[in-house]
Amino acid sequence: MAASPGLFPSRQQARMDTLRVRLAAATARVETYRNGSGRFGWRLLSRGGSVLAVSAVAYVTRTAAEVAVTRFRREASHAELDEG
Repeated sequence: MAASPGLFPSRQQARMDTLRVRLAAATARVETYRNGSGRFGWRLLSRGGSVLAVSAVAYVTRTAAEVAVTRFRREASHAELDEG
């Protein structure tokens, strides 16, 4: 559903970022965009404009991307860190 925009130097940093995304998901600004192949994605942005999460899937329509954002916002509060 979503992916981190980068790698983390430690598990502790990944845990902290997971918590930050959980807290921000309900209220943070979301930007939808069209990628180079004409598909749509979304980005969850902090108040300062930093990317907190990005869609892990490219969607055929903007509406499909917006539906995915709604689902992400609803499910993010329950997100857990997969340390696999």
